[in-house]
Amino acid sequence: MRGSRLIEIHVDHTNPQVAALLANAVAHEFIKKHLEKRMAASTEAVRWLRQQAEGYQEQVKQTHLGSNSGPAHPPRSGTESDINDLKAKLDSITNPALIPAIANNPEVATLRQRLKEKQIQMAVLRERYKPQHPAMMALQTELDETEQKLAIACNEGLEGIKATFLLASRLESSNIQLVDPVRPPSKPYKPDKKRNVMTSVFLGLIGGVGLSLLADSADGRIRTYEDVDALGLPLLSGVPHMKRGKGRQAMPVVQADPHSIGAEAFRNLRASLNLQPRARAATTLLVTSTAPGEGKSLVAANLSIAFASNNERTLLIDADMYHPVQHQLFRAPFEKGLSLFLMDSAPLEEIVQKTDIANLDVITVGDLPSNPAELLGSSRLLSLLREARGQYHRIVIDSPPVTGVSDPLVLLPLVQGVIFVVGFGKIRREIVTRTMQRLRECEAPLLGVVLNNIDLQSHAHYYYPYRYSYNYRRKKRDLVAGLRR
Repeated sequence: MRGSRLIEIHVDHTNPQVAALLANAVAHEFIKKHLEKRMAASTEAVRWLRQQAEGYQEQVKQTHLGSNSGPAHPPRSGTESDINDLKAKLDSITNPALIPAIANNPEVATLRQRLKEKQIQMAVLRERYKPQHPAMMALQTELDETEQKLAIACNEGLEGIKATFLLASRLESSNIQLVDPVRPPSKPYKPDKKRNVMTSVFLGLIGGVGLSLLADSADGRIRTYEDVDALGLPLLSGVPHMKRGKGRQAMPVVQADPHSIGAEAFRNLRASLNLQPRARAATTLLVTSTAPGEGKSLVAANLSIAFASNNERTLLIDADMYHPVQHQLFRAPFEKGLSLFLMDSAPLEEIVQKTDIANLDVITVGDLPSNPAELLGSSRLLSLLREARGQYHRIVIDSPPVTGVSDPLVLLPLVQGVIFVVGFGKIRREIVTRTMQRLRECEAPLLGVVLNNIDLQSHAHYYYPYRYSYNYRRKKRDLVAGLRR
């Protein structure tokens, strides 16, 4: 266990009785093996010390000092008796250099050889010089230093042998004890169901969020205000998804339900344009998008109604000669339209059609021509716009999408502002970015972006956190209408 000298034994088994027996058996076996290991080390140390002591006695006998050591004692049985016997022998050593382990030490052997050489040199010099001679005095100094170094080396070796002796004496007993014997547990400790459930829930949440972020980054479709900001244009308005039905529900939302969130979104678009000096001064506006299906025709229709409801005379021109829809939205005749004016030189009054909405007129496409780009690029359209500017405050042109056709690029020199519609989650970001770059290269007067068809079921909290205010307004209107009846 960390921070202590305790060892924790952990045994997993399906039977609690067997788990307890195994844990206790492991503890007892560990203590037994540890004691045997220490005893083996102690026996080896005693054997080595005995060899050193016997070698020392042999060296003493050979140097005629054996009489000072006394007779050898008979060996006693048992490691403890051997250690006590050896302790007395180590304490009686007077010349450590005679112990084999010390004598065989390389440093001691070198110093002993050097000492013999100095002693021989001293014997030779004594025959020639007196003790006070400088050569005798210098050699005596070297001899004393060598003897001192030899004594230090021998003492260090002896201390090492004594340390080995001390270790051997300490190895005789084991200091490991079984502190807390294992008892069979009353309940299983795993699996921890509560912990597993919490961990699964946590990992599920993390995994779900991670997969959601990964899917969103991999998808790359425009869904948030931040995605719009990355395009480099201001967000003029966010328009929610609107279900279209039959009858009145098939009309533009500003006309069919003027108190809805969708109608309010287009009034917000009108306000955003009026707050921009360039957009406020622009008479002719072009509404386009990247690809079909993003709702640019509905945006053009509802924006025109929002202008008209603000007492601005508005003309809506359907210039999408591939997929025209304005004649359906306003239930206007299809035959007399823009193509008739451009091909047959019909007067403007003949193709302009009134609508049920005050201050709003519409020009439908008419018969679909085979060369729409050439017609839209003709001088006839320029003359139409010049004449219409003298009669209307706002002219809104419903243009084809930019991708695939050149019609919107042909119309760019004729307008004073471009509103770019982006369908919510419809087109990938890089495609929209390339389309915007193409418009910038043509020096299009871009005013901003309308994020259309927002899914309120999954993103209402992000785009309309105060949606209840519109519902309250609608309920109040219905209540007043009921009281008047």
